[in-house]
Amino acid sequence: MTTGPKRSKSPPSKGTWGGRREGAGRPRVAGSGVSHHSRARFRRRTPVHVVVRVLREVGPLRRASVAEVLRDACAGADGKGFRITRSWIQGNAIHLVCEATGTEQLSRGMQGWSIRFARQLNRRLDRSGKVLADRYEAELLTTPEQLRALVAAQDAAHAGT
Repeated sequence: MTTGPKRSKSPPSKGTWGGRREGAGRPRVAGSGVSHHSRARFRRRTPVHVVVRVLREVGPLRRASVAEVLRDACAGADGKGFRITRSWIQGNAIHLVCEATGTEQLSRGMQGWSIRFARQLNRRLDRSGKVLADRYEAELLTTPEQLRALVAAQDAAHAGT
């Protein structure tokens, strides 16, 4: 029985073997989407601003048919510990103000809303396939001023329509 070539027992020189190093990993692409860092955790009923981006292939969102689908999907999203209080379309993004009793309820509520919205929109537009571009972005609204500013931004976005 022959043995293979003998290996050196010492690791390669420092800085060339394992660990974080420049140029390692998957290349980053500009506009690659929402970060996979963990979201802020919370345990009591808290308003959250959620932004969901829609794929360009879906077409323009500022149509009556899309607005109806959004309204229906938001109405059906009220569940245990989760509800959507406001929604609006801005460019290729859908903005939602949600209330959730915890991180888990927000996650489950958004999963249900995403599925409901995508299926209804595909049915309405007579298409199939993916609708949402990426994960949702969520920002906790911890002060009344943040919520007022968000509502003012929504009103300003719809002033021209």
